[in-house]
Amino acid sequence: MRRCSIVLFLFCAVTGAVAQTMPAPPQLTWVRYYAAGDPADFNRAPFEKLLAEKKIAGFGVLAPATHIGDPWTRVVFVGVANWAALDAVASAFAADRVTLPNGVHDVVLRHVAQSAAPPAAKPKYVVVNTHPITRGRDSDALALFNEWAKPVFLDLESKGKVGPWGLSAQNVVVDNEWTYMVWYFLADLSALDDVGKALAGVGASRLETYERRLREMSEDDYRGQLLRVVYMAP
Repeated sequence: MRRCSIVLFLFCAVTGAVAQTMPAPPQLTWVRYYAAGDPADFNRAPFEKLLAEKKIAGFGVLAPATHIGDPWTRVVFVGVANWAALDAVASAFAADRVTLPNGVHDVVLRHVAQSAAPPAAKPKYVVVNTHPITRGRDSDALALFNEWAKPVFLDLESKGKVGPWGLSAQNVVVDNEWTYMVWYFLADLSALDDVGKALAGVGASRLETYERRLREMSEDDYRGQLLRVVYMAP
């Protein structure tokens, strides 16, 4: 079964939220999907400790706003500078007793392109699109993102509608059903109206060209999902 990741972002979300306290946005994000156990919420204490010790850039908890049949009910994401920093994250996850073992699925994301400016306020939702880009087409995927998505995101970011946002890949491939992820956080759901208007402003002809290029470099259709931000720190 395909799984959509965040944020993300992957990512992901801490990219903007901690920009004022971190010298650079996180380069990696560990994402864990899980089925909530009893108690139903994620144990945040170990990650709050890591954040206080500045071993991680930030973390958050997401829940699906649109349900597409996936077995998980929560997503935890933890942003770090490098793999060395993930040692502490791995230990914190290993000590967790909240998640149900049969529902756990991990992805480590490497951020290929991402926003640098912090959002005006903590976002409430995130849109995630996973793309099965054919291996060996990495430069084409980045070029298309920079030509198509990045200008739209920068414009909406300047208006306080979208952010953080980015393009990410699996650093260690554990899910063969997708290779790249486009993610963007929303101030609220009304921002989706602004996203639609911005895409319409690109023009039908150019959008069709972008879509053809995307399909030509993809092994299958992409898949999207909307998630709700349950908790995010800092």
